[in-house]
Amino acid sequence: MTRFTCIAAAAAAMAAALGSALAGCSYRQQARLLIQPDTQWGCVNESVAGSPRRLVERKIVTAVRRTEVAEEAVIDAWVIAGPAGVAHRGAVVVLHGLCDSKITYLRMAGALAPKGYDFVLLDLRAHGRSTGNYFTYGCLERHDVKAAVDGLLKEGLISGPLYVMGVEVGGLVGLQYAALDGRVAGVIAVGAPKDFRSVARRMYSAASQEELEKIVAASGRMGGFDPAEASGLAAVAKYKGPVLFYHGLFDMAVPYADSEALASAAAGPTRLVPMTAVSRLGTTLLSDAAVLEALERLHNGQLGEEPASQPVGPAADISVPASATTAPGSVKE
Repeated sequence: MTRFTCIAAAAAAMAAALGSALAGCSYRQQARLLIQPDTQWGCVNESVAGSPRRLVERKIVTAVRRTEVAEEAVIDAWVIAGPAGVAHRGAVVVLHGLCDSKITYLRMAGALAPKGYDFVLLDLRAHGRSTGNYFTYGCLERHDVKAAVDGLLKEGLISGPLYVMGVEVGGLVGLQYAALDGRVAGVIAVGAPKDFRSVARRMYSAASQEELEKIVAASGRMGGFDPAEASGLAAVAKYKGPVLFYHGLFDMAVPYADSEALASAAAGPTRLVPMTAVSRLGTTLLSDAAVLEALERLHNGQLGEEPASQPVGPAADISVPASATTAPGSVKE
């Protein structure tokens, strides 16, 4: 599972927080666990998939591009283009979760591209094949995404309308990118945390408020970003486009209440869909069919209608089957 190493890192961080008062563990060390997550799993997955050149030769990936961005980082992106002869419906930028990489969504992109969508799979900075010393929860990453998308549009590898799908912290980044780029026509946020501070609070649940603030401040100093700006709440209040929120009622990584807060703060039309389908590690998942349905809703402007089917996750990762009677979710027009 792609989340195993990340949850292990979170457990280690919590243990560090519990012992910090006695062991004298520095706030800098605790901050490092937040902004230098263990990304080994995602990197290994990408290497197992084969070289980017080989993926292009096998026509699994249409194009591979690397974009130089701020702080001397390079963002690695794969494009899976929709086939010729099929009505083009837009381009989808897919952003992975913490400790993960873009390889997780390669199969999905390959399955859905024939429906008329171009897919852009990005490794966020400090993940996968992208470089960068620190992950800043959207402060730098939102600009990284825009730079990569700008290049792909200019080259003609993708064309609009633009949609963004982000999972977990990828959803947090996606919301911030959408608020930055007026070309984004809709967002799908899956199990997204509301801001950086809430992620830090869950990782260091045993820390006092004073200790937490010191850890958050140390994260900002080390990573060169303002932690207060890593906010999905501020982003959705600025973004006027439609947002579909999906969140597991039993999500153990990010509580359902985070998506409730994001949906309530949104300036544009939103829909929050509660889900019972989660992975064995408690992470909200979407099936290919559910992703396609969400994209079609955004494309057709049908955000407020009842869903035709309830989203579920990939069969191999499901521990709690989705129910056909699951609550359809709330809508804000």
